[in-house]
Amino acid sequence: MPGDIRSFFGGGAAKKNAEPTTADAKPDPRSDDAKMHEKMEIDLTDDVNPPPSSGEKRKAPEEAVDLTSEDDRDEDVPAVPAKKPKPATPAKSPKKTPTPRKAPAKKTPTSVKKEEKKPLPVPPGYPKKDSELKFSVLENSGTAWAANDKRADPPNRGVEKFVPRGPNGCLEGVTFVITGILDSMEREEAEDFVKRHGGKVTAAVSGRTSYVLVGMDCGPSKIKKAKEHGTALLDEDGLFAMVTQLARDAPVEAPKQEQEVVPRVETDATSAGASASAAGPSTSAGAPSTSGGPEIKPAAAAADSTPLWVNKYKPSQPAQLIGNGKNIADLRRFLTTWHDVHVSQTHPSAQGKGKDKPMKAVLISGPPGIGKTSAANIIARQLGFQVTEVNASDTRGKSSSDVKDGVAGKASNAIREMVTNRAVSFFGGPPKKMCLIMDEVDGMSGGDRGGVMELISCIKASKIPIICICNDRYNQKLKSLQNYTLDMSFSRPTKPQILNRMLKIAADEGIAMEAAAMECLIETTNNDIRLIINQLQMRKLTKSSFLYDDVKGLSKKDVDMGPFTAVDKLCSPSANLLSVNDRLNLVFQDSDIIPLFIQENYLHYRPYQARNELHRLELCAKAAALISEGDVMNKSVRARQNWGLMPYANMVSSVMPTSVLRGNREAFNTYPNERNFNRFPLWLGKNSTHSKNKRLLMELHSHCVAGGLFKADSASLRGEYVPLLKSLITTPLTKLSVGGLEKEGIPEVMQRMDAYSLTRQDWDSVQDLCKFKGVGKEFADIAANIPTAVKSAFTRECNSGARVVHSGILAQEFKKGKKSSKKKGAAKDAESDDDDADDDADDDADDDA
Repeated sequence: MPGDIRSFFGGGAAKKNAEPTTADAKPDPRSDDAKMHEKMEIDLTDDVNPPPSSGEKRKAPEEAVDLTSEDDRDEDVPAVPAKKPKPATPAKSPKKTPTPRKAPAKKTPTSVKKEEKKPLPVPPGYPKKDSELKFSVLENSGTAWAANDKRADPPNRGVEKFVPRGPNGCLEGVTFVITGILDSMEREEAEDFVKRHGGKVTAAVSGRTSYVLVGMDCGPSKIKKAKEHGTALLDEDGLFAMVTQLARDAPVEAPKQEQEVVPRVETDATSAGASASAAGPSTSAGAPSTSGGPEIKPAAAAADSTPLWVNKYKPSQPAQLIGNGKNIADLRRFLTTWHDVHVSQTHPSAQGKGKDKPMKAVLISGPPGIGKTSAANIIARQLGFQVTEVNASDTRGKSSSDVKDGVAGKASNAIREMVTNRAVSFFGGPPKKMCLIMDEVDGMSGGDRGGVMELISCIKASKIPIICICNDRYNQKLKSLQNYTLDMSFSRPTKPQILNRMLKIAADEGIAMEAAAMECLIETTNNDIRLIINQLQMRKLTKSSFLYDDVKGLSKKDVDMGPFTAVDKLCSPSANLLSVNDRLNLVFQDSDIIPLFIQENYLHYRPYQARNELHRLELCAKAAALISEGDVMNKSVRARQNWGLMPYANMVSSVMPTSVLRGNREAFNTYPNERNFNRFPLWLGKNSTHSKNKRLLMELHSHCVAGGLFKADSASLRGEYVPLLKSLITTPLTKLSVGGLEKEGIPEVMQRMDAYSLTRQDWDSVQDLCKFKGVGKEFADIAANIPTAVKSAFTRECNSGARVVHSGILAQEFKKGKKSSKKKGAAKDAESDDDDADDDADDDADDDA
């Protein structure tokens, strides 16, 4: 393109936009010199003259636009060359530029029509008055008891009623809110019916709601909001009439989408035949070739060489990452400031201590398939880091202590060499920035012995940033690692965040799929992006469309949910919609702790079927009886190894109580700011304390028996001796009883302890065994009044070498030594007997000779 004179006079971007319009315009009968002359005239005076003021001059460019085609005007709306037919008016300036942009906007009604929404479908005979609809509003009796559980099923449930089937996507853009009991369908069936035709179902009424699908016993709040927003009410008959009318008005080409199923099946068969012919050419040589046979062979071969879509659509830029924006920003900040914090220490947070101490590594956790590894790689590479990734396929055990192994040894040695050194540049440039990504750190097991401890030592001595990635941050293997890493929990992207990206991938690959079907696929895969793309690729091998019913037929992904989520589902008011097997599977998510969760929280649930307070107590008593029976069965399973009773024990201890008490949870406000969510089982803490006290009592009993003066059992020691013994060995040390001469009580306490062969640890054990929770003088801890100096002097006296204590452990060790000496003596006697026998045999041999 020849040089443009506008570049010498500061021509703006508006002149560049004008060039496509000139190029796409119809042929102009004028000569090229005349055109260039006009162009130069306008450009030379463009930045000098003031804007016109008369309206007539503004109309002149509109008449000149007629020289171009209609398509050119639509594509290049802000075109400035519309001024060219008036070269004799050099008084135009760039301030005139916004004016022709506004003028064509009035002449483009076609663009507005393209953006107009699809008209809202209206069934024939609707909208009707409220009295003509099949619906009623649930009366609020003023009580909070959910006697609604007795609501009847749909009146015409099971009755043969015509359910229309409209074209796919006929309800696209229509949003419904369902309330009440419909005439013949359950609420879930109505949602499937709407989504099958491309509609959308939401839970609350808003300004975007198109219709409220009503039935009997509707919620008063939804009806009230519908009237406030002016949303039309529609019953089940009206929904069916709407779909029937849309099916009649649909064009003839619409049913062809359903007829495409037949050639798809044929395509599957031909593709199978093509693959068979590709495997054995001689086999298919004598067979008659079908139409299109030679075209399928290269397609099958290309399908085999097609890469995985997961790798094909793997994000390569930060803008392509879905969800977790805050965590990605935190990761970027961590990598950006790492050198200033840990190397040069010029960052303000470099001197932080305690909780504010900066970490050298970050731990990214979250469920699989949400982009944790992709985010770490993309952000690190964008910031100029050279990434080294180590995953579960590599050996990540403890490194060798031999320096000669170095980077030539196993992977752990190479990692240690990399993190403890910095890269240098031999050509005078800036040194390379290195970054280590340790993927699946919660999978270190088997051959990775000592891998977590080795990783911790690498983090301590690291001179490069380390990014650790795991699925379960609460894994016991990572408990020690969390003390040296910055926690960064990734969550699953929401359905709206995934929807548009997945629809675009489906469209790029030629898969016809509606938004409702994609939303159902997202729910089926539990928002797993990787699994969604794999499902689309598998579907593409057989069919080129993915309908809503096809997605509903897929089995849901097995998700490892925690006990909190499982108990929430078991106790929710809608738990009756789950089958018994589904509820039993929820218990088997963690059959050891879920029964304890239910036993801890079952009283906090307000039963959905309770009519009053008395009925609620009866239901709670029934649930308590079931929990007790289940506990008896669990004891038989654990103690007697009757594992065949495990399903029945879970059924009685978990499924049946929750089916009785399902409802909304409420807090009793037993302590300030009590939060209304399921509490962790306190039985675990009580059982741990019980086990600890039992162990302390056994040690205390063995020491007392070793002294020779104590003859009772451990139960008598705990009930009759320990409370009095605590008073005898604690009261003399307190300042309340002696009055400033606390150290004078130490000899008296030591005399009592020597009589029962008690150590300093036994003194603490006695205090723990007599400690109870409560308010009042009886529950006060008298050991808290002992001064620190007295405790120190008492400890030195107990640990002095002149004191001899008869311990049960020493007696046990003495017995072991005695047994071992006996064994050694017996072995020596056996050896001597063998020697005597050998001598006798030699003598007999000599006599025979």
